[in-house]
Amino acid sequence: MEETYAVHQIALSKQTIRTKHYRLRSCSTPRVDKLRVDAGPIHTTPSSGSLLTLYGVSIHDEERAVFHKQEDTKDIEELVAKKKRNRFLDKKMGLVKDAMTMAGGRITVTTQDFKDAYSPCRQSHKAEKYQSLSKQGDWVHYVLEPFYENRIPRVLVTDAGRVVGYRNLDRKILYKINAASNSYSSLIRLDENCLALEEKALKELMPQASHTFSRKLVKALEGEIAEFVGDTYGMVTSTGYTANVAAMIAITGPRTIWLLDSDSHNSMITSARAAGALRLVKFENNNFEDLEDKLRMVQYDCDEIIVGIEGLYSMSGYYPNLHELAKLKQKYNFTVFCDECHSFLTLGREGRGILEHSRYLGGYMEDIVDIRTSGLAKSAGALGGYIGVKTAKHDKLIRGWLNEMVEEGTEPVPLCSVIQTLYWMRCIKLLPPTLKRLHHMSNFVRQQLKLAGFKVFGHVDSPIVAIHVGYAALAAEMTYLASQKGLTLLPVVPPAVPKPRIRLCLSAALTDEDITNIVRVVVECGLQTKLIAKTTYSPLVYQFSDLAIPISEQRIIKTKAYNKTMWDLEDTETTSGEQARRRLEYDGSKVAEAGRQALHTYGVGSGSARLLNGTFAPHINLEETLGSIFGGMHAILFNDTRIALMSTVNALSRPLNGFRQHVVYTPADAPKAITEGLNSARRDASVHHMQYDTIVGLIDQVKDTLRENRSTAFTVLLQHAQLGNPQHTAEAFEDFVLSISKEAQKYHSKVTVFLDNRDGITFQGDRGLGVANHVSLKELSQKSKVHLVVFGSFHKPLQLPGAFVITNKHLAAELRFTSPGYLFTTSAPPMLSAMAANALGQKYVT
Repeated sequence: MEETYAVHQIALSKQTIRTKHYRLRSCSTPRVDKLRVDAGPIHTTPSSGSLLTLYGVSIHDEERAVFHKQEDTKDIEELVAKKKRNRFLDKKMGLVKDAMTMAGGRITVTTQDFKDAYSPCRQSHKAEKYQSLSKQGDWVHYVLEPFYENRIPRVLVTDAGRVVGYRNLDRKILYKINAASNSYSSLIRLDENCLALEEKALKELMPQASHTFSRKLVKALEGEIAEFVGDTYGMVTSTGYTANVAAMIAITGPRTIWLLDSDSHNSMITSARAAGALRLVKFENNNFEDLEDKLRMVQYDCDEIIVGIEGLYSMSGYYPNLHELAKLKQKYNFTVFCDECHSFLTLGREGRGILEHSRYLGGYMEDIVDIRTSGLAKSAGALGGYIGVKTAKHDKLIRGWLNEMVEEGTEPVPLCSVIQTLYWMRCIKLLPPTLKRLHHMSNFVRQQLKLAGFKVFGHVDSPIVAIHVGYAALAAEMTYLASQKGLTLLPVVPPAVPKPRIRLCLSAALTDEDITNIVRVVVECGLQTKLIAKTTYSPLVYQFSDLAIPISEQRIIKTKAYNKTMWDLEDTETTSGEQARRRLEYDGSKVAEAGRQALHTYGVGSGSARLLNGTFAPHINLEETLGSIFGGMHAILFNDTRIALMSTVNALSRPLNGFRQHVVYTPADAPKAITEGLNSARRDASVHHMQYDTIVGLIDQVKDTLRENRSTAFTVLLQHAQLGNPQHTAEAFEDFVLSISKEAQKYHSKVTVFLDNRDGITFQGDRGLGVANHVSLKELSQKSKVHLVVFGSFHKPLQLPGAFVITNKHLAAELRFTSPGYLFTTSAPPMLSAMAANALGQKYVT
């Protein structure tokens, strides 16, 4: 018989009932086996306030199901009383252990062993009272954090190569085969020659080399990638996310319609919205009949149609049929935009991407791709992006937009990434045997898993092998069991994908023994979870007889003017670097040494987003340093300053709990990044955008709005210059926060104040913390009951790439899962985070 218990109840109507949340605690009572939690996003209906979604736990002996029940408000009090009497969580359930997965608003957890491995509840949870803001924040606080925080060993202590080391809760190092790496061609590993180049740059140019980098090296990199993939013009950017944002916004006119594949990356969807396109239409993944239907619908409604695809879809392992797309392009005359983030240096005999692979599979065809983008993180194991175009028109549009982005704060691609990518581009003759091995092992794994009884996604030669698992809880259990057997996997569940799955991302660095073990472990986990039936099938031992050797063991082939442009770094660059060091208020040699140590430990690239494969110790150290400097606040790190600004505004523009409308106020002269952030946010009838000219006028606008509609919450976006005299910005900021708080409290409203404080946070002089120089942000937030968000950058103050957001604990937790420029991007190179932490530590940490 099935017993069902609620994990938590959240009242969504007007103050009908107090929020109730049972925190999971360890206990000495018998454990509960085969327990699943499948919690979806919290649903609200602000207009009626009549629905309450309960997320429950179901206990089964054989079947696995999820309790999801909706009740009318009138039944809530009776339900809560019943759940209190059951006291299920305190009596029968210990803390949930390692297995969990997160994707776009859903968390899945399974239990295995409830010994007292974890503390009952961290004190930090009790230190700050949670204030419900949005349904996204509620989801993070009530569902995600209790399961996720401090219960899964996710701190990486090695590079993200063949075998990855994690530090667990007992501070023990666990080494696991890495089947979750996005470095498919294994270029994330540094050989001794590339390492020597990176160290030379650190010694002679860093840390400011990330800002005043060598233009010759960047120009060489742009030209060589363009020549390699067949583009006429090439440009490199700070990140792959930036590449899509810049290219898509630049080429979009007021009467442009975007047709995007439904599996397109978040950066493409966000960019199409931010660009202000006439329409954004999605077609079914790789369904060109559906694409033609959509083309017929819109062909006469616009001036231009742009079809967006990916060279390799990361969640399925499928790639598009360019031959079919070419027929449609000839018929409908549209522009083709292709994101080759996962296919560049992965598909094709020489790694030239989806076009080369399509020619190999289906015969020669013309290059139908008009605009091509890619990331350098997955392809070259670095950080950065690439944009390639065929026409001078597109080149002019995109370069012009990139120049505007630089003026608004976008950093150039880090020098360490330029060196690593250019280095591998000049060793490109080594890639064909490596790719031959990668494709061979990928096909072997896919075939063996199919024979074992799994339903497997993905096309031939794709290093992404996705396994259908049926429902989300099983994806989590498979991940947990594989982890216990020494293998890292990536679970992906709805709504990120329509069908829950396990994703294997294979790398050429994996040995024959690794491949054999990967298949064996996945089959064992499938049998243990009953995902596949018992069978007499026995996985084969993998053997690859080709002469291909891992790149790190090969002799490097030096071509073109390698020594001239790579080793002989310009004396003028070195001289300017020495002058810049003297202007900075920290010891540059110590910063460079911190970077060198991190380089030897982690390499250049991080290989994945932080929420997928874990985070590196330097990232955590830098966030903790910033939090300490700003008086106990919490920090979030971003790779690119402009993308960080756009992304944070996007995340803050959401409906707020308990209010009929949420008004976002922006300065009339706000930078384009803020406008793009507003445009890219999901449309909701309760969210409104309004502009203001002055701070004084803004407060009057707030008063008028509250008189008209008392059920209104506000988010105010401020620029540093609006605070007046630079000597008194802290006082002006405090006065403004207290003034707007006073008006809001009269009507029981809620206020969030976002301050772009890049011009104030200089990390120079006496304090250099902008508005936090003489004001405690934490105390001001508590006193005013205003959620404060302060935005800063490392770009100008430290001459290092990246930006950060300072805010309270709970809003920081929400933004980590709702800010697209954080959630969907590869994390910063650990060496750069280590350098920033060292520079700040010299000034602020005693």
